[in-house]
Amino acid sequence: MLVFPLKANFFSEWQEQSEKYGSLHKNAVIDSLYQIVFLHYYYPDTNKYTYFVLPMSVEINIYNRNFNDTTGRYSLSDLKYKLMLASKGNYIPHLDTHKPVLYLFDNKYKTLSEYLGGISSDVGDDIIYDNVHDLEQHIEVNYGHWGGYWHFESMPIIEALCIFNNGVLVFLRDTWNSGIDVFIPYGTNEFIEVSNWIE
Repeated sequence: MLVFPLKANFFSEWQEQSEKYGSLHKNAVIDSLYQIVFLHYYYPDTNKYTYFVLPMSVEINIYNRNFNDTTGRYSLSDLKYKLMLASKGNYIPHLDTHKPVLYLFDNKYKTLSEYLGGISSDVGDDIIYDNVHDLEQHIEVNYGHWGGYWHFESMPIIEALCIFNNGVLVFLRDTWNSGIDVFIPYGTNEFIEVSNWIE
């Protein structure tokens, strides 16, 4: 396998591109909510990395009803909720942090995946561990549970924010192989786990 080094200015270029992208759209309310959830599930031992890496966007769903279904796995495609959907869109996430924030653009994901290997099969027999160690000096790196892919975003990976009249339902991946759905009622510090999953 061809092993190629990352360009010396790879991260500085990525940071500059991310700063421009992050400035395209901001929403103080959603930024605050994203920050609260991220920091609640963020693991201090991952503080060793130079950068936070965020997804390019987070799904936002706004409903004109209360959320009270805390008994099982919620589905974005459930008809009873789709009928109550007032608006839907995507949001560029932001963090107020002393660390630089990078967004996982498709071209960066491709470059990093090729740099690490492990993408030609689901058993990871071609992973280039020296490159994994090198990259872990900068960002969080997790090999996908099913093999053949990587997670480069900083955990937790917040996938969707569902805004109801009485609170916010959040879908997130908290580790490389697990995730939770959590409901946060307005006016409280509660994080009510609705369901969880393990790959």
